[in-house]
Amino acid sequence: MEWLRRRLRHWVPDVVLPEMHDLQEVHDMAQNMAEIWKEQYRQRFLQEGRLEGRQEGRQEGEFGMLSRLLTRRFGALPEAVVARMRSADSEQLELWGERVLDASSLDDVFR
Repeated sequence: MEWLRRRLRHWVPDVVLPEMHDLQEVHDMAQNMAEIWKEQYRQRFLQEGRLEGRQEGRQEGEFGMLSRLLTRRFGALPEAVVARMRSADSEQLELWGERVLDASSLDDVFR
């Protein structure tokens, strides 16, 4: 139990752990605390600006993949299409990416 308590303190140093006497208490505590720890972790990343960076990186990756797929399938992309893709959110980019599979033209992708 003591080893597990030290490990938990190592993994989540700023959390206050309740007194635990057996593994069932550890299990119950872990279930109850998992969501709280997840939210604390997310808040810390938000405060440090790292979560937004991840989202932007993911969006940039989706933009790049969609650009490559469209260019390979339909040739050079018009500037208006690139601008529309640049201003889209992640969800929209994913939708357009799925449409590439069945589309016979750029219009079909962006309808």
